Amino acid sequence: LLSLYFISFLLEVLFVQETQNSTPVLTPDQQEQQKILADNFKTGQRWAIIGVAGNLFLTAFKYVAGILGHSTAMVADATHSASDIIASGVVFASMKIAEKPRDEHHPYGHGGAEIVSTMICAVVLFIAGLGILSTGCQTIYGHFVHGEAIEAPGVIAFIAAVVSIATKEWMFRATYKVGKRINSPSLIANAWDHRSDVYSSIGTVIGIGGALLGFPVLDPVGGVVVSFFIMHMALDIAKDGLNQIMSASCDAEVLKKIEETSSAVEGVKAVQNIRAKQQGPYIMIDMIVMVDPALTITQGHDVAAAVKRALFASVEHTYDVVIHIEPYME
Repeated sequence: LLSLYFISFLLEVLFVQETQNSTPVLTPDQQEQQKILADNFKTGQRWAIIGVAGNLFLTAFKYVAGILGHSTAMVADATHSASDIIASGVVFASMKIAEKPRDEHHPYGHGGAEIVSTMICAVVLFIAGLGILSTGCQTIYGHFVHGEAIEAPGVIAFIAAVVSIATKEWMFRATYKVGKRINSPSLIANAWDHRSDVYSSIGTVIGIGGALLGFPVLDPVGGVVVSFFIMHMALDIAKDGLNQIMSASCDAEVLKKIEETSSAVEGVKAVQNIRAKQQGPYIMIDMIVMVDPALTITQGHDVAAAVKRALFASVEHTYDVVIHIEPYME
């Protein structure tokens, strides 16, 4: 826990500029959303800690089993789990930063910290895949080119792989479910990191099982095959993170809901130029609302306020709404 808080403190010093008396006044809708987000971040932090604890146990267990069982695939699998500790630690740190309320220097909040941790998870995962690929290729090369013997792994390595599959699949399902519920890209990335460990361990089971049946070369071959799955998963996670960095639009379903919700508000004649993007766990909305040109400025403002309330109530994870009022012309 001390190491997790140290990582979050370090990232805070590097990326968060402290301000005094700079917290802007929030509307009641924004205050309510801030409370929901605070609860979500606390939930995410708890699951990040669970991820660190689970990976610490599995790393130690796999290393011992791999060394005692003479399994290169299991040692590589243990290294993968060790990298997951870093990923879960970074997720925890990013959530400590992301939960901070908006301020003068960060008027859109600190949710971007989750995008940073998503990219770090992708990099860590890709490097882990490269490491497993390198270890497996070196073992295979030494066996076929230099005639180096591959020692058949012991049953303890096989047992460790099965335990890893069961544990990591549970961690994936639970973490992914929570990540989707609180709309946390970093926690979802962390969940897929757990799933990659499942794939890694499945490959290890196949390799060790084949080695126990008299084909020891299947042990490193299993590691090589799994490494490609892991690197592919890392690239998918990186793609999601890059889309957020590049302010990619929310999916069509979200945009449709925004349009339908806004159009149903009394006084709205039409809506145009709907733009919505995800920043960490937040959704930012910018749109034009067309109203009767005979309305006064105050009446137009009231329509805009009603649209904002409707969006905060109906579109999950909405954090900020900017509405431009324009006269509606037939």
